[in-house]
Amino acid sequence: MPILPTIKEEESQTWFQQVWHGRIQLLLTIPASLILFAGGLKLAWTVYEAPPNRFDYDYDSSLLIVALFVGGILGCIAASTFVGRVTKNIAHITSGSLLVFGGILFVILPNSFIGMAFSCVFEGMAMGLTQVQTFVVGPEMCSKEMRGFVMATERCSLWFGILMQLTFTYLWYALEPPSGYRSLQPDQIHGIVVACLGLATIVGAIKQRIESPLLLIQQQREHAASSVLKQLIGTQLTTTEVMRVREDCVQLMAIDADQSGWYVFRRFNAGPLFKLFILRGFVTLTMSQPFNRVYLSASWLGFNCDTNCLYTMAATGACGSLLGCLLIDRYGRRRMCVATMLPATIFMLITGGIMEYLVNTNAAIVQLDLEIIALLMLLFQFIICVGVSIAASVYLSEAFTVTQKAKCVAAVLIGEHTLQLALALVSALATINGTVFFFIMGFLCMLLGLCVFFLMPETKCLTLYECLQKFKRA
Repeated sequence: MPILPTIKEEESQTWFQQVWHGRIQLLLTIPASLILFAGGLKLAWTVYEAPPNRFDYDYDSSLLIVALFVGGILGCIAASTFVGRVTKNIAHITSGSLLVFGGILFVILPNSFIGMAFSCVFEGMAMGLTQVQTFVVGPEMCSKEMRGFVMATERCSLWFGILMQLTFTYLWYALEPPSGYRSLQPDQIHGIVVACLGLATIVGAIKQRIESPLLLIQQQREHAASSVLKQLIGTQLTTTEVMRVREDCVQLMAIDADQSGWYVFRRFNAGPLFKLFILRGFVTLTMSQPFNRVYLSASWLGFNCDTNCLYTMAATGACGSLLGCLLIDRYGRRRMCVATMLPATIFMLITGGIMEYLVNTNAAIVQLDLEIIALLMLLFQFIICVGVSIAASVYLSEAFTVTQKAKCVAAVLIGEHTLQLALALVSALATINGTVFFFIMGFLCMLLGLCVFFLMPETKCLTLYECLQKFKRA
């Protein structure tokens, strides 16, 4: 009697093996990462530091922040109309072209406020357009084991762009050449880098011709969809495994097929839209101008900086995002988010208590007090970037149905950019009370941690269809 063949168990892969097998998924993020890196440069230039040049008219530099995020809102609105329906290269090439135009304006009009404002609008549009494209199409081209790692590149690209710009500014003024030996202004160098990133994005987008499997299935290109799935997940897949992954895609598309838009929105998308707006809004607070101004005031004397110490905040955010990127698929979204909220709450409440003591007792503020406050803010930023920021980005890519995903993602990002606008105006028009600010951040951390624990699902290593079912039940 013949012996029945045994089923060979799938060997568990190390993290490096997973990255190697999914290297094409990472290569496809290069155009979006370049654009978001340029967006980080612009965020640092506007939100984190004041523009170094004097303009031809007496304009408030806060208006450049308004121009940047108005551009971001316009980019999100434009992306919501076509992302997910056409080839991804349209969004990437359009964004790259906007970066080139914005960079050229910086180079030829370094002292013109109108030129700078239009440059900020163009680069904001590129950033908003690419963010929507990344969160809509990106998860469709990722395996469930690497989705968190791939989608976390959005935060990493922004933070490393911020770090590069702030470090460049610090080195420029630390090693500033005499005025007679300058050939370029720092803003012109910024424009050259942005324009080069735009050109690199266009070239990278033209060379990459792999499309989303969902788009190919919608276009009834079955053979092309199977070929793309095999390239994305691994050429060692059998035909049966490719068909199983394809059926997962079809199942995802069937959720809102033949259903009214309002019914689908109310049943699947309304709850996640509200929850993710709150989560991403909190992350926006930690990258806003009020938060940076409070840190700047504390670190200037606390760390005894010669210019400013905002580059330390950027380095903390970049390192935290990188660590969160490496851990998000191993420990899960909700677990990391909740685990980091508790120490973040403690750090903010301690900082608020120190400020309350110094104000109410009229004690002499010494350098050590400000140094402790600055260090606690750095720890807070690091922990938020490790857990909450990365988890919010991954959740945003998993939460919505196919037909309404672009519009829902755009709505969340528009709310995020609008919040940045409001916070920039508050920072420009009012004096920020540090004590109240820290206590508000601490209580928001505590409430948000409880909300994530009770209301957000765990989506680690789940297909997009399974993620939608989890969000529906949460």
